[in-house]
Amino acid sequence: MGGEVSVVVVTRNRRQLLAQTLRRLRTMPECPPVVVVDNGSSDGTADEVARGCAALIRVERNLGAAGRTLGVWAARTPYVAFCDDDSWWAPGSLHRAAETLAGAPRLGLLAAQVVVEPASIDDPIGVGGEEDLLALDLTTAGWWCCYAPEVVAHHAPAATHRAAARRRREMRNSLWTAWLRRRRAGLIRCTSAVIGAGWRDPQTWAGVGSAVTGLPWVLAPRRQIDPATEAMRAFADALGSR
Repeated sequence: MGGEVSVVVVTRNRRQLLAQTLRRLRTMPECPPVVVVDNGSSDGTADEVARGCAALIRVERNLGAAGRTLGVWAARTPYVAFCDDDSWWAPGSLHRAAETLAGAPRLGLLAAQVVVEPASIDDPIGVGGEEDLLALDLTTAGWWCCYAPEVVAHHAPAATHRAAARRRREMRNSLWTAWLRRRRAGLIRCTSAVIGAGWRDPQTWAGVGSAVTGLPWVLAPRRQIDPATEAMRAFADALGSR
């Protein structure tokens, strides 16, 4: 089953971190094929990828998380696992993920347990939260999504001075996801919850400002999820707020 999962890594100007990630991926028992999407790096990332025995897709500009789409198109396996340049999969996790997906034909997304290093604590949200939008779209299209704690990913975020930027991105992306897909009641609840949960934090307001700046872009492709998906998401939101 290991050969059925490709790993797609998106990176930009973090050559040393990428080198560590590629070494860890090479030592996995699954020996997964790796596709690296380089979002316009200028630090020799391409040379590092060549040494890491991974396929390389070079992009002239920074596409951010959207670069993952290019990696998926290049993958030649039934399943794809995403990985950042500062994260890696625990040995055996890709094998377990492939078995789970193969046993449930309608399962489109499997969310792993993310362990933040070096403290080894659980991370409640992915970097930027972009997986939320994907889950809403897949559910609307009739796919199942599930959390699989037996599938484990480790994340070692860079220096603490980047924590503030990460917090801003999380706030911005949470709001963008709500504005892009949630129906009116859900949109209002989510916006209020995001702001209310961190209204004393300056990074919350910085994230709100960033989200508002992108409002014209967000409203143009807005597509509401169906009522059933909205109801499921509202139920999940209610459970999460307890």
